Amino acid sequence: MNRKNELLRPDAAFHVHTYRCCHAADVPDDDYIITAIAEGFKSIWFTDHGPFPDYPHDRMEPEDIGEYITTLTELQEKYAPRIDVHIGLEMEYYPSRRKWYEALLGLPGMEILILGQHMWETSPGVYSCELPTEEEEAREAFACGEAMIEGMKTGLFTVCAHPDRIFRHQKEWTPAHEDVARRIIETAAECGVLLEKNRATYLREPWSKEFWALVPPDTPTVYGLDAHHPQAVRKGAVAISSKKNTTE
Repeated sequence: MNRKNELLRPDAAFHVHTYRCCHAADVPDDDYIITAIAEGFKSIWFTDHGPFPDYPHDRMEPEDIGEYITTLTELQEKYAPRIDVHIGLEMEYYPSRRKWYEALLGLPGMEILILGQHMWETSPGVYSCELPTEEEEAREAFACGEAMIEGMKTGLFTVCAHPDRIFRHQKEWTPAHEDVARRIIETAAECGVLLEKNRATYLREPWSKEFWALVPPDTPTVYGLDAHHPQAVRKGAVAISSKKNTTE
């Protein structure tokens, strides 16, 4: 299967979370699948927030990854005649965790990792959430941008999720921000990483339109639902994308 072409199809429900991330609806995984079927999707891509050992934020624990894969594998078989169920994880790129990503990708049943940069590593095993809030927000676009660029170059990630999110705390759009955005877009193209137009970010965060205005119109773009509850799995939501997904 060509995963990138599959992701670019308009009937793919991409970027779906589960209760395991600790901030999504506490419902069975089936609820997302049943909703996706009702909406006419032909595939659903679970990409819950992946675990890290000794991590300061609530999310899936490393010991939960086996159950996550086992459960979704069983659901693949259960719903096979009606929809394709895919298994992945959304993760930040932290340089010190390189072997951890490789280990996760090597697990039977694991299909993709997507790069969702919410923080950065200030030193091995130390994260930006430990900085004073004002400093973290001021540095976010540049430090997260560099982490995303470095992460895409590893070849470990299929999709760069919500690349425009890193600009959310910037008070104005400057040439320096545009430079970071262009480098992210160029690196994605060079590395064959798909850029995700994320519903939640595109509708809510400032500077999203400035970022996407820099993306060449023929750039393959995957539309992400970023669903944290079944009601967010809606086919009609895809209509906000400024361009139709294409496999060309």
